[in-house]
Amino acid sequence: MKGRKEKEMGLLDKKICDVCGGDAGLMTKKRPDKSIICSKCWDRLPTMGAREYAWKAMTAEDYKRDFIPYFERAAELKKIFHSTCNYGDLYIDEEHRLFCIEPSGKNLVKKNNGRPMEKTEIFEFENTSYAEFILDKVKVDGSSAEGNILLDMIYDDPVMNGTYYIYISAGLSVEVKGFLGKKIEYEFPKKFLPVNSVFHNLMKK
Repeated sequence: MKGRKEKEMGLLDKKICDVCGGDAGLMTKKRPDKSIICSKCWDRLPTMGAREYAWKAMTAEDYKRDFIPYFERAAELKKIFHSTCNYGDLYIDEEHRLFCIEPSGKNLVKKNNGRPMEKTEIFEFENTSYAEFILDKVKVDGSSAEGNILLDMIYDDPVMNGTYYIYISAGLSVEVKGFLGKKIEYEFPKKFLPVNSVFHNLMKK
């Protein structure tokens, strides 16, 4: 009787995604306005910056208004993007003033001949109002050291707007300058310096 009652109440009815029109599955939660967004559409959302906003407040109409145009724009940028220099997970296209960051740490962009993958986030230098690279979590072992390079960035864009802290490398060798008193001094790896210079030159244009 219980199962029959649930069916009558519509609890087991097929749920349709209000974004793509596909089957949303039985366990999909409704948004604040009772609209439904399937897991496939959720998985398309950018993983840098926008995910928190999306899960907390987004409705199907928000998604269609903001993210459908974003996906279309990103797809066009990915078609023209070709890396001219890179370090770690950061890839720069100097010609088109674009950069992308591959969060997987698996060199997927490099393996794809410098082309972004489907879920790689694309950024435009013209929308980057602030950016600074930081050495983070450096570990010193005798006269050598390794650490992470972190990009601290403010991005001004209707969809991806926000402050970002993105690792572009992890656990790589850091240049050790020597000791200042009892404290060791270190700096960015020499191989990173040309990429750092290109990045900031493009920021100024």
